[in-house]
Amino acid sequence: MGVPLSPFPASSPSNDRGYSLAPSASSGVIGGRRVHALLFDLDGTLVETDDRAVAALARRLAWVAPLLPGRDPHHAARRLAMWSHDGLYTGLAWLDRLSLDAVVRRGLGRLRRAEAAASPRYVPVAGASDMLRHLSARYPIGIVSTRRAADVWAYLAQEDLEEAVTVVVGADTTRRLKPHPEPVLWAAASLGLKPSQVAMVGDTAADVASARAAGAVAVAVLCGFGEPHDFRQADLVLRTTAELERWLA
Repeated sequence: MGVPLSPFPASSPSNDRGYSLAPSASSGVIGGRRVHALLFDLDGTLVETDDRAVAALARRLAWVAPLLPGRDPHHAARRLAMWSHDGLYTGLAWLDRLSLDAVVRRGLGRLRRAEAAASPRYVPVAGASDMLRHLSARYPIGIVSTRRAADVWAYLAQEDLEEAVTVVVGADTTRRLKPHPEPVLWAAASLGLKPSQVAMVGDTAADVASARAAGAVAVAVLCGFGEPHDFRQADLVLRTTAELERWLA
């Protein structure tokens, strides 16, 4: 794939600290593979940014509620948000093939900076910060986000989680964004692991696609944009990110 990565270690790491992510799995094994590290998306997975966006869109759709499926503007807003999110990054992938993605990425960066200025405090998904704190004692943790790395570190500083996270991959870390596999490959290599040894946890189809393309375990959560039928390719689907700790207990 032409991704500039550090060489993987010749042998598997000795820190075999995996625990089951699914009730039918043996300890630390998902889809026949043992997990040695955990990677997390940020928006909709660890922080509630996506839910705020959906709520705002639902309010705008309330006037057409009688025309919506189930007359439910919140459900319609979630679907629109999911389509726009995945459509944006799929579009970036196509533009990248044409070497035309630089302008769009600059615009995305300005949008992210405006969002951060308008809402400087991150609202964590319930239980997610404590989950990261607890799991970091047993697993190397990485964050793989379409936000800038500085935004991710700002969230970690707010939650006093800097010491819990080993690697951060932001939109300005790699040339390509999810659903391309490069961000997951980069994170795995930075941890000294093969992609098949890590699990990527996210709330969108782009997160699952990135994990699968990289050869990583794909864990989907339903506390962001996605719904169960969006995650047919995931190895595990959880209602919320904090549930991951229970599966690993």
